[in-house]
Amino acid sequence: MGNISRTLKFIAITCMLMLSGCGAARSLIGTATGTVATLWPDVPAFAAATKADLGLPVPVQLLLQSATGGRFDVIAFTTPRPPPEIVAFYSVDRMKTLGWAANSTGCIGDKNSPDGGICVFSRKEGVKDITLAIVISKDDPPSRNTSIYYARADTTLALATPKP
Repeated sequence: MGNISRTLKFIAITCMLMLSGCGAARSLIGTATGTVATLWPDVPAFAAATKADLGLPVPVQLLLQSATGGRFDVIAFTTPRPPPEIVAFYSVDRMKTLGWAANSTGCIGDKNSPDGGICVFSRKEGVKDITLAIVISKDDPPSRNTSIYYARADTTLALATPKP
């Protein structure tokens, strides 16, 4: 029974990713960007960034929905600064001073990548487990901007729910 469930999940995710190119997946899952008006006070703002009305990339949105049960808040920014500079800004040490914990690197992927990366941090707020993902993505030409997506979720139930 467990293999059937995994197979169905794989097929569903594969179909969503294939549909993402034509926008069909976004119409099925909706948009999650802009669900908060300002960056949270415990998340440092990248100084050279300005708030933007951007759609969260579909693969990232699917991943976050899977990890959080679909309950997360998002805000997006753009900056002319390159992705490695933003990744370096969200260092483990900086985030630790604000109460966030991370794995040893804080960010996943090559810190010198010109394309971007993802940083994941967590913290306890009372009995809640809070997860913060910062997705950094270089825009396609002709734009020379970098997009920064901040997604925050209460993952208490997601972390406590046993997986089959």
